[in-house]
Amino acid sequence: MARTPDVRKYSAEEVLLLPPHGELATLLRASEMNLAEILRLFSAQPGAWFLQDDRGVRFLNRNLPPPSMVLMTRWPAADADDYLDAEIRRFEEHGVPVDWYVFPPSTPVDLPFRLQKRGLVPGSTRWLLADLTTLPPPPLLPPEFRIEVAESSLSMDAWRRASAAGFGVSEAAGQRYHDAYVGQPRSSENVELRLHYVGYLNDVPVSSSTLLLAGGIACMWDVSTVPDHRRNGYGACLTRVGLDAARQKGYRYASLNSSDLGYSVYQSLGFNVEVEVPEYHWEPRQA
Repeated sequence: MARTPDVRKYSAEEVLLLPPHGELATLLRASEMNLAEILRLFSAQPGAWFLQDDRGVRFLNRNLPPPSMVLMTRWPAADADDYLDAEIRRFEEHGVPVDWYVFPPSTPVDLPFRLQKRGLVPGSTRWLLADLTTLPPPPLLPPEFRIEVAESSLSMDAWRRASAAGFGVSEAAGQRYHDAYVGQPRSSENVELRLHYVGYLNDVPVSSSTLLLAGGIACMWDVSTVPDHRRNGYGACLTRVGLDAARQKGYRYASLNSSDLGYSVYQSLGFNVEVEVPEYHWEPRQA
């Protein structure tokens, strides 16, 4: 078994102090751009609203998932209060909870203080990063398990079923992801490539993942395994297949938003930088 690498960890407080042009800030900014492209895929879904302009990215969604969020805030300090109040009014009009991410180099630099002043609750979300040139040996493919790229309507339906069961969401929620992905091209002006993987055990779909090459970084999304088949290495194999595909495309770094469930798996795959990205949560007022 490959040795789990030592992990370099950065707290939310440390992230806010990162040099804006340093390597880690650059990788986090690329991850933020990649996340924005995932949200863009949902812009045509019922109840979703997406806007990207010189103020950043705003995604508001009445029909979860995915949740509403704000990204890439780049505001001059002199206008920040007016801009922020306008965004809060927009949240109130939509009446949905919103997560406001503060990836570096969000501006103004005192944005966290301004958000908390308006009642947004501080927290963080865990991102992991890996250097694709230093990955450990790949995990062995378990017996009777195979991985395919979902390219047909039949295989994308298998992806949908495995993903919904793996994340424990409703059929309607799983369908939203399926429809968002099927309804958009695999590449575009901002996206080099998007691939969906399905893991089959004896021809039954039990695991899923998505690779998105955008923003200059490879991000793995939607990694899931049906509960009855967890701890068999399926998710690790699907993740590694995506990382190898990104490396073959010439990508140097990969990142992902890690759950507690998959944390140790991703460590074993070479994700040895852990970053708590600051996140501020807004809730609509109760009627």
